[in-house]
Amino acid sequence: MPGSGYKKGKPRRYGSNTQSSAGAELCDRDSHVSKAFMEYKELLDNKHDKHENLVKISRDVTIESKRIIFQLHRAVGGDRMKIFEEAEEMISKCINTQLLKMARELVNVDWYKHTRAITAGLQEFVEAYTFYYYLKHQTLPNREQVQGQLTFSSDSP
Repeated sequence: MPGSGYKKGKPRRYGSNTQSSAGAELCDRDSHVSKAFMEYKELLDNKHDKHENLVKISRDVTIESKRIIFQLHRAVGGDRMKIFEEAEEMISKCINTQLLKMARELVNVDWYKHTRAITAGLQEFVEAYTFYYYLKHQTLPNREQVQGQLTFSSDSP
């Protein structure tokens, strides 16, 4: 079709390699725009690093909580007092290591920005603690009792 502007053959390419080297000169590393982007890049990198750390900690809390639950399942047929003592040690270790580390990561941070990173671990820990408490006391813990396990003071070790 003559005059339609459509050409068969090679696709059109806009720009060339010689123009890209000229475009590199336009990006000055010392400009205020470049500096602002570098600051934003650093902020985002720090946020992503913190998020990844929280995901790893939450995964560790989930694994330890599942171990506590499996330990408590043995209480049905075994020595209950020994199993409860071991479970208490495991709960204490989880609180004083992983959960404390998670709490420290969230100090002076908008924690709600990281809820997806920490929710799974916290839910699993609450399940393990509730199961332990129920087997030991034959009643469920109230919210304040569970929250007390997850509350740290600023002078925590």
